Amino acid sequence: MMTSSCKRLLPYRSAFALLLGFLGVSCAPSKEVIKLHEVPNFDASAEVTMLFLTFDLNKKGKRETAALTKSFAAAGKVKDSGSHVHGLSRIETVIYYSDGNPPKTLYAEHPLYKDREVFHPDGTIRKVSERASSGSLTLRIPVEKNMETLELFSTGPDHSHKKLFTLKFAL
Repeated sequence: MMTSSCKRLLPYRSAFALLLGFLGVSCAPSKEVIKLHEVPNFDASAEVTMLFLTFDLNKKGKRETAALTKSFAAAGKVKDSGSHVHGLSRIETVIYYSDGNPPKTLYAEHPLYKDREVFHPDGTIRKVSERASSGSLTLRIPVEKNMETLELFSTGPDHSHKKLFTLKFAL
């Protein structure tokens, strides 16, 4: 049996459900704050520290999302392996600094859009595009003084330059 107060709220139920649905399907990029002193293995006294960030990327329809799933640090330098992006689709990582230094841009192969070269039975090599609905990306970045923000962008010829994730650094 419904009370009179429940009957008064009944017309607003559909508007409330619509609002919840809209908020759940927001197109804004994800944002998160990471406190470096809480990252596993982070040592503020280390001369050089590398930060490893793992993101899960998902695609539903035309909408791409990213979520930070794992982070850890390691003391010491890592050999620079350069940018090994062979396809036209990539993840662009931009690191901003609070002291006015210019932003640093890094590129990685996009885990959802991959281009491969395969041998064809007629003896030629052809480029094949693979598409995935989910994938994982691990970034390794040196921890630098005055790092303020990291932004992930998805870029490629068949999709627009789109911001996926914003990560703020806190000490």
